[in-house]
Amino acid sequence: MQEDSEYEYGFVKKSDVEDAKQAPITEGMLAEMEEMEWGGHYRILKDGKYKGLVLYSQVDELEGESLEVGVMMNGVMAFPTLNTFILECNPNAQEATITEPDQEAFFTGFIYYPKSMSNNPDDEWMSWLDLNALTDEQIEKIVQMVQQKKSEYIKYEYVFPASIGDIHTFWLKSK
Repeated sequence: MQEDSEYEYGFVKKSDVEDAKQAPITEGMLAEMEEMEWGGHYRILKDGKYKGLVLYSQVDELEGESLEVGVMMNGVMAFPTLNTFILECNPNAQEATITEPDQEAFFTGFIYYPKSMSNNPDDEWMSWLDLNALTDEQIEKIVQMVQQKKSEYIKYEYVFPASIGDIHTFWLKSK
């Protein structure tokens, strides 16, 4: 971009590029993404009643901490819209509380969790909910609340890996 915020345009010869091919999302990719991107965390349930369920939490400097619930199917993640939970650490709490909003909202509920469920309980600025700290009962309640909120749309996330020399990247694309 130029100093006066006007865009500059460039061109690339088609012979110098190739089409990105979709690859299945794997747990290894998600772990790599967590290392690259501050604030995005995944937990895929591997067994039990909710096998294949995906919990995705993110921390945004402007919007705070949130949790989405979806599923992993054939290497693609699907997240119904309007199923977001607002997360907040409550340092005085002894256990997590999961509540619904008082009125109709564009999210499903609130999860207030104690410092003991934080990934880094000693640092109030760089900590977030450790998804592995959620109990089966808490996950059950979260899923029940998601099922009650009928979502009209589903966001699908695909991965398109790319490799340049020693640099390996991948992008999640949503529809």
